[in-house]
Amino acid sequence: MNTFLLLQLCGGTLYLLSKVFLSMADGNLSLRRIGWSVYIAGVPFWMAILWIKTDYIVLGLEFGGGLMLVYGLIKTFQPDAAPYTMWDKTADGSCVILFLMALIFTINTKGFGFHPFLEVVVASTFAVSAMLLARQDTRGWYVLLLMHFATGYLMYEQQVYWLTMQQTISSLFALWAIYKANQTPIARRSCNA
Repeated sequence: MNTFLLLQLCGGTLYLLSKVFLSMADGNLSLRRIGWSVYIAGVPFWMAILWIKTDYIVLGLEFGGGLMLVYGLIKTFQPDAAPYTMWDKTADGSCVILFLMALIFTINTKGFGFHPFLEVVVASTFAVSAMLLARQDTRGWYVLLLMHFATGYLMYEQQVYWLTMQQTISSLFALWAIYKANQTPIARRSCNA
């Protein structure tokens, strides 16, 4: 088995499992902890894949978004903590800085076009969905669904079919979470992430 395929299998499986646990958590802190932990474990594999495929915008945000994933895990241990803490500010700031650096680097190396635009969509939806879900805002599932569609297309375009399939399956769990959030009374909707 070649290294790139192994990276796809590990990164794709971990990200898929994270969506399974997070979408099924429904307020269960243990499942949320497992979901965020598995999500974090998948970051290095995805970063390697994105580096190999020279998707630098997504790579930069994957790194910055990793802080938001850590924040999501921390929130499971402190569910009643203040809504906008130093972690929020650090993660938000690092995402913006890394996004701008990656955008400048990509434009300098690849120029403008559809592929860099698609990278911007993937990167921004990853960061925003991680931020919203870490803050237990169910609107993050809608953004995550858009991210899965954009990432799936990006991976398809680059002939990374295993990850295209993983993104498609992950989108089903995002749809499940959206369905559950819409079945839940409004007062509890913020607890589903």
